[in-house]
Amino acid sequence: MSKRSPAHPEKLSNKLNISRKGNSERGRNRIREIGVHRVHAAIQGGFLARALKGHSEELAEEVQVRSLSLLQAIDAQNNVEGTLAKLNESLARGWFLHWAGKKDNV
Repeated sequence: MSKRSPAHPEKLSNKLNISRKGNSERGRNRIREIGVHRVHAAIQGGFLARALKGHSEELAEEVQVRSLSLLQAIDAQNNVEGTLAKLNESLARGWFLHWAGKKDNV
């Protein structure tokens, strides 16, 4: 049984297209920020797609499709930022509708 050594940071950063130029701490923080934003958007999308089902089937479907598209784009490393921007547009409309519905029910 062979043991695998942990990935070398330089090889991993090259694979992920991470630039090590400039302040490396600032670069790492930026990468974390982007990753957190992507995950947060995907989680919001999952919640909103379900929460909007009774209010706007069309918007619920749009949020679900765009959330899944984001996950696929991340996996393929292809047009992630553009896909995220489209999801963010749907999320903004979805949250507005979600909270407007909650306000009407109070």
